[in-house]
Amino acid sequence: MTRPRQQAIRAWLKQQHPRTQSSLDYVCERLASGDYLADISREIEEATALEIPQHAVRRWLIDEFGKDGVMQRFLEAREDAADAYVAKAWHILDSAPEVREALDKAKAKADFLRWQASMANKAQYGSAPAAVNVQVNLSQLHLDALRQRKTASAQIAAPAVELLPESTDD
Repeated sequence: MTRPRQQAIRAWLKQQHPRTQSSLDYVCERLASGDYLADISREIEEATALEIPQHAVRRWLIDEFGKDGVMQRFLEAREDAADAYVAKAWHILDSAPEVREALDKAKAKADFLRWQASMANKAQYGSAPAAVNVQVNLSQLHLDALRQRKTASAQIAAPAVELLPESTDD
């Protein structure tokens, strides 16, 4: 990552949070509230007039705070964000105008947010695994077994007859 990007990310993040909070805490709070890392990088781009992709913000955080710590905090923030996604979905549906097209669009957005919540926190919002329905018909199995037994015994009962060639007495 280029030095100006690193400096821009560091400076912008320091402006956004109080001195008692680290940059990682600030980013994780934003993620937990339902914002995306892309939103944060876009805000940095607007403030600095530099191109700051979201992976650059992630990379800077990893360089500053260590990969294990950042990834663990991101996972926790993502789980917390599931509640925010569900709240956003409810708000979108509740505030949608009662026009067919607007309701369809609101439903699609809400479905997407519900899906995001299920991916972010499977324990709370994930769907239960599909039940497996197995039916066994014992009567049919019994009849099939009897049929097989009958054909097997018929093959045993009918000995194989080998035809001998006719002798030619010349």
